Amino acid sequence: MVQSWSDDPVNHPKHYEILPGIEAIDIIRALLTEEEFKGYLKGNNLKYQLRADAKGNPEQDRAKGQWYITYLNKLEA
Repeated sequence: MVQSWSDDPVNHPKHYEILPGIEAIDIIRALLTEEEFKGYLKGNNLKYQLRADAKGNPEQDRAKGQWYITYLNKLEA
């Protein structure tokens, strides 16, 4: 049985789940080269950090940005 993620706005936002257990980031990773995907992760971190104070929940947005850096660090380990 495929696991369906609960709605975790930082680690597994429900609206990013394309199919049960498959998120948009899984598809993006499959379609990009490793170098492109690492750039995507860095860019998303910057996006969340730069606009964190403009969206009403800066702690959550900073955590979302950090999620991308954590993912990148796991790839590079």
